[in-house]
Amino acid sequence: MQQRAIDSDARMVEQTILLLCEGGVKAVTLEAVGKRAGYSRGLVTRRYGSKDQLLLRVLNYLARWCLSTVKDVENSKKGIAAICFAIDQATSRIKTHPEYYRALFILWAYTLETNSVVKNELLQLSKKSREQHQFWLLQAQELGEISHKIDTELVVDFIIGQSAGLFNQWLLDPEFKIQDRLHRLIRIQIFLVCKHASLYEEVAYWGE
Repeated sequence: MQQRAIDSDARMVEQTILLLCEGGVKAVTLEAVGKRAGYSRGLVTRRYGSKDQLLLRVLNYLARWCLSTVKDVENSKKGIAAICFAIDQATSRIKTHPEYYRALFILWAYTLETNSVVKNELLQLSKKSREQHQFWLLQAQELGEISHKIDTELVVDFIIGQSAGLFNQWLLDPEFKIQDRLHRLIRIQIFLVCKHASLYEEVAYWGE
C-alpha cells in the first residue's frame, strides 16, 4: 500500500472510531467518515465497499492494538505475573486511548444484533484472548503458583466476564472509574485463585 493510501486509511479508521464513540454504529456512514476524514464518500466506498467492511477494518485495527499488549507480556512475564502485567498494561492504555476501548465494546454490542462479518472477527479476537489467559494459567500451574486441580477454563470465564461487565458499566457511565475498578477486581480474583487454590482438593465440587 502506497504511503498516501496508508495515511488516508489511518485517518478514516480514526474518524470511524470517533464516530462510534460519539453516536454508536448508526452514526457511522461512508459519507460521514469521508467528510470527517477530509475525503469524498466515493473514496471511502472504493476503499472499503460497504459499512460492514469498514467496521471490519476498524475491528482488525483495534484487535492488533489489543494483541500488541500480549507480545509485550510474552517477552517479560510468565504465569500469574503475566496476567497481572497484562492488566496493568490494559488499565494504562485506557488512559491514553479510551476511545479505542469504547469503540471495541460498541462493536461487540453491535454483533449481538447482527450476523455480519464483524461478528466472526470479534469471535476470533475473543478466542485468542481466552487462549492467551488459559496459557498463562497453565504456566502458573507449572510454576507451582496455583493447584493443578484448579479449573483454569472457569477462571478465564471469571476474568473475561468480569472485565466485560466493568466495560459495559463504563459505556453507560463515562464517569465510572474503569481503570481502578478493573485493576482491583481482577487482582482480587487472581488473589483468591492463588490463596484458595487448595480448596478444590479439599471440597467436593459439582460433578464429583
